Amino acid sequence: MVRKAVEIAKMALNPVEGEPGTYECLLGPMTFAHLVEQLGVWSSAFDAEMSFLTGLLGQEAASREFTLYDDPTLAGTYGAAPFDAEGDPTRRNTIFENGVLKTYLHNTATAKKFNTSTTANAGIIVPHPFNLVVKTGGKTLDKLITGIDMGIWVTNDWYLRY
Repeated sequence: MVRKAVEIAKMALNPVEGEPGTYECLLGPMTFAHLVEQLGVWSSAFDAEMSFLTGLLGQEAASREFTLYDDPTLAGTYGAAPFDAEGDPTRRNTIFENGVLKTYLHNTATAKKFNTSTTANAGIIVPHPFNLVVKTGGKTLDKLITGIDMGIWVTNDWYLRY
């Protein structure tokens, strides 16, 4: 990863203005991770009425290639937690499966409001993901980059505003 970071830093020294047009876009790992983090936050049932995911439960809301789950039971990971803030044992919750939005993340209050059960994602104030995991595909980053004929590789999304 250090070599790749150095390569990206060197490319940034001499930026080239692009031409208007339609391009394939490949999100770099950190850019993709940031967007997935935001997706996890917006999958909270607390924000479900304000989220772009509103009304999409049980529907295809992403690429069929996309599966996202929250798994705080993975030992040794940054977000590992045996219990949520309400004392419920945490578990793996599939948020998206093959592009279909399967669940919002709930605490007991939002579960009652939505007439469902808690997903054991209670935070101090609102439900939140603990440890987001995206099901991987079968290609390396280098293979993805070389597979693009006319495109851009987005390595940074700092200061992203919605």
